[in-house]
Amino acid sequence: MLGDHPLPSGGSGPAITVTAADAAAFAGDQRQGQSVVKVVRGEKLTELRALQAMLIPLGSNITFPLARWDAGSQAASGAKMNAAAGPAGLRSTRYAEVSGADPATASTTAGPCPGRAEQLPGQVAGAPVPGHTGYMFAARAQG
Repeated sequence: MLGDHPLPSGGSGPAITVTAADAAAFAGDQRQGQSVVKVVRGEKLTELRALQAMLIPLGSNITFPLARWDAGSQAASGAKMNAAAGPAGLRSTRYAEVSGADPATASTTAGPCPGRAEQLPGQVAGAPVPGHTGYMFAARAQG
């Protein structure tokens, strides 16, 4: 996404408008216990704020307006993500949808971290981590 829409040095990027569908998705995701950031219809988020919102807390609902802004639709953005995964070294990764919360999104530790992946204590690699809506892998850089 940043390749197509780089942030200007010291800038926040263009505004992304939250739609009624985005606000409804927030409410639905919240009911499902996902980690979300509150949004309201008509709200304007800068590109920088939308990217930050996906990180802390993980605002999976922010991925939907950001995806439409970036690629025109969630499906088109998901296709871009899947197309970029292989060249980025994520050959075992398939995104089912843009938030990564869909259980059909799949990856292995060999994809993102070849030769460097470790399981979290008590977890099977690739298994859901309790209290987390996506999949977590721990990795350490080899020195």
